[in-house]
Amino acid sequence: MAPIMKLFYAGLFAASACTSIVFASPIDKTAVVVESRDVKYLSEGVRTPVSVEVTNAVAARSVDEDVASLEKRVFTSPHVRKAFKVVAGNMISAASWAFNFWVEEDYTGKSTVWYSGLTGGGVSSPKIGVEGATFISKSGTELDLKVPFIVKGIYAGKEIIVHFVVRILSDAGETSVQYFYDRPTATIAGQNAPVSSWDFVNTN
Repeated sequence: MAPIMKLFYAGLFAASACTSIVFASPIDKTAVVVESRDVKYLSEGVRTPVSVEVTNAVAARSVDEDVASLEKRVFTSPHVRKAFKVVAGNMISAASWAFNFWVEEDYTGKSTVWYSGLTGGGVSSPKIGVEGATFISKSGTELDLKVPFIVKGIYAGKEIIVHFVVRILSDAGETSVQYFYDRPTATIAGQNAPVSSWDFVNTN
């Protein structure tokens, strides 16, 4: 699994060589991202996976009907389970959202990000969604994706909403998170809550 990299400022990446470490920074001047419409949310306890189609940049392959009837998908990447952890505003402990995710590509070239099995830590009524995954590039059967997640929950009686964006590489043998694109943004009870630490770690 490739290491997760964190940003000190937009456009400047810091590599994490061997371990996943919670990164803290005292100042957050990033504006909160407006929530996209029609996000498909997964709630804790729901067994049915949720999916979002990857868009932009890659044309669907044309195949005849005979091939299409025999080959239903090109690949399904391995399922991985990670926990997104965050501390924002005046939180005295981290909140976390653990979930499974993977990527599929079918014979037409259509690619889909799937997520399932959500559990929350330090929050009640957790939810997770994906706000419009897009291609960065595609080489052979490897997909390089930009995936913006949104997580929600109730922390100390108040709703917390966090947006974070990660780069994901996937093929038939790998699903790996490369790095965060920017510092996550958060609101608590509708008010901007500066993010002081965050991570995306492997979990069971």
